[in-house]
Amino acid sequence: MIRYLYILLTTVMIGCEVLSSEFTSKNELKEENYSDQRKELRRRDNNSSFDASVKLTDREHQANAKLISLRDSLLQAYEKAQYFPPAKDFFKSREHIQTTKLYGLLKQMPKGGFLHMHASAVKDFHWLIDKVITLPEMYVHWRSDNEQYLKGELRAFNEGEEPAGFVNVAELATSEESFREKMYELLTLAPETDKDTIDIWTEFDKIFQRIGGAYAYEPIFKEFHKVLFLSLLDDNIQHVELRQIMFDGLYDLAHETGYYNEDSIVRIFKKLEIEIQEDHPQFSLKLIYTDLRFRSREAIANSFANAYALRARYPEIVKGFDLVSEEDAGNSTLYYLDAWLKADSLEHVYGIDMPFYFHDGESNWYSNTNLYDAILLGSKRIGHGINLAFFPSLIDEVVARDICLEVSPISNQVLGYVEDLRVHPANSLIRQGVQITISSDDPAIYQYEGLTHDYWSVLLAWQLDLRSLKKLSMNGVLYSALSDREKSDALEFWQNEWDEFVNLLIDEI
Repeated sequence: MIRYLYILLTTVMIGCEVLSSEFTSKNELKEENYSDQRKELRRRDNNSSFDASVKLTDREHQANAKLISLRDSLLQAYEKAQYFPPAKDFFKSREHIQTTKLYGLLKQMPKGGFLHMHASAVKDFHWLIDKVITLPEMYVHWRSDNEQYLKGELRAFNEGEEPAGFVNVAELATSEESFREKMYELLTLAPETDKDTIDIWTEFDKIFQRIGGAYAYEPIFKEFHKVLFLSLLDDNIQHVELRQIMFDGLYDLAHETGYYNEDSIVRIFKKLEIEIQEDHPQFSLKLIYTDLRFRSREAIANSFANAYALRARYPEIVKGFDLVSEEDAGNSTLYYLDAWLKADSLEHVYGIDMPFYFHDGESNWYSNTNLYDAILLGSKRIGHGINLAFFPSLIDEVVARDICLEVSPISNQVLGYVEDLRVHPANSLIRQGVQITISSDDPAIYQYEGLTHDYWSVLLAWQLDLRSLKKLSMNGVLYSALSDREKSDALEFWQNEWDEFVNLLIDEI
């Protein structure tokens, strides 16, 4: 035993000598070697960064120099004004962001894929309000909230069958001039929302309840998604992955409840993808079967089995499984372990796998340990992963397993997880080699669309350059649920678009 301890102690001492011999001690520092040692430390950090593998061409270097110059001029202007937008309330800087030259340029940047979104809250709600006004069968609950309905809750009814408190939308829009503005206020979080004194998630969930009856109405459903996808294409997003809750189902007024099922939803998306590809052949769409983490173990187990059956029928578009809703208030991922452990048997039954894409780590609490389970269960990507920084061993695992985080900076800020985007955990994690993509989660609730606002914010807050932007944009394809062949085709299109963007930077800055 003593001999073992001696060997161990000797080994540790030798290791310390090796580590310390690489750099001189404080007493031995000299001007001629200080600079070299500092450069070496910087080199190590650069080599561990998430974008270390990206090599820029000569033209990209030229464009990068101009981009950095534009970035730094903005940073200097904000420093002089003592107002840095990514560190402030997004609602107060949103319109300013859109006036900047940088925003106009980033709007034209190819962004690869949008991998973390909830479709009903992505398209600007002004469109939905204008649409329901045109449908005579649409009604809105226009009384104070009660135990069953919320003010602003939308639903289609046959005339005379609407519950008490519901008013015809078209008639209300005619009789009340401010209806559109009031309705929009009910569907968005406002600048005055006080994250310290109200449960912002309660307000957040109320919005989904208000729009649910309109979103799921079959005459709106397809048109809504077509308009949504076209708006994302306009933001130079070529690939989209939806977290789709299937059990809510579609409805109309011509059929009994249950007429539309999960297959109906998938078939609509498949047809819609083909339709959009007629004019935009680069567009692609995948679905992640999604359920809610406050449901019972039995309900989630049944949902998980249903997801396998649906994926077996539509393997080209149904790509995985996830749980959503407020993480700290809902059940843990571990709570449903019995369901997850049935994956092998379900794979045997249905002859297909079921990748996980877990929303986990959307929390500021160390006590939230869902990330352990997301990683152990082999989640392909992780939605948010904000508290990953609390778990050093998990950072190593995420890097080693090449798991990508779906980061939604502005959403995290608006919901109160991060106040200043400069100290967003992802700003540190990418320096440690953690791969991420940029998403916007539910931007319509935050009064914007697409991804450009998020890219603008992190470019400044994290002091990114063209190499970082290139990797973020590519990651939207590389870590997508596309097949290898689909990724190859998508990257070929993306590269052509990227080259055009590089030319734009050189010409316009």
